[in-house]
Amino acid sequence: MVCRNEEKSSPSGPKCTGDEYYGLGWDVGYRASGEKFLSHSGAFLLGAATTVYMIPSKQIGIVVLTNGAPVGLPEAIALTFLDDFEYGVPRNDYLTLAGEAFAGKRNGALASSCNYSTKKPPSNPSPGGQPSSFVGTYENPYFGKLEIEEQQGKLILRLPPLGTYYELSHWDGNTYTYYIANELSGAARRGVKFSGNSVTVENLAFEYSNVFHRVQH
Repeated sequence: MVCRNEEKSSPSGPKCTGDEYYGLGWDVGYRASGEKFLSHSGAFLLGAATTVYMIPSKQIGIVVLTNGAPVGLPEAIALTFLDDFEYGVPRNDYLTLAGEAFAGKRNGALASSCNYSTKKPPSNPSPGGQPSSFVGTYENPYFGKLEIEEQQGKLILRLPPLGTYYELSHWDGNTYTYYIANELSGAARRGVKFSGNSVTVENLAFEYSNVFHRVQH
C-alpha cells in the first residue's frame, strides 16, 4: 500500500493524509460512516470513462461504464448510489466535485505539450538540418527504442513500443510535427525536436524524460 496523498508520521507509524491509500490497483479509503471502501476509475481522453466502487463489509458495489469523455459522471453516479444505500439521500453534489477534479487532470494532459494545430505556422521557416541526418535508432531508458526513417524524402517517426508509424511535417529549423490521437494526450499535432544526436518527443514529457539518444545511424 502507498499513500494517495502526503504521508504523515504518527506514534503508531506512517499514516496517509485523509486515510487514502492505493494498493494492487485499488484506491482504498473510508466513508463518513467509517466503512472502508475500494474503488478504481479509468479515464481516456478519446471517449471512455469507467469506475467501480465497493463497500466490502456491506457486500454492496456498483460498476459504471460510459463511452463519453472523462467528466466525473461515472464517479458521481457511483457515489450517489452508495449514499442512497447508506444514508437514504446524496450527501454531496458529486458531479460538480468529480467534474472539477477530472477537468484539472484532463487539462493538464492536454497542456502537457504544445498543440501545434492551434498555432500559426512560421511564414518563413528556417530549413534546419538535412532530413537524412536525423535518420537512426534512438533510445530512452523508460520508453525504449524509437526509429526515424526517411521514405520518399519524408521523415517517418516510429514510436515505441510497437513502432507505430507517424509522418513528420517540417515546422521550423529542426522542429517537426506529427498528428497523434491517443487516450493520453488527446487528438493534436505534437512536436518533435532534433538536437545533435538526440530527439525530444514533446508529448511524452508528462510521463518521464522525453529525450531519446541516438544509438545507431
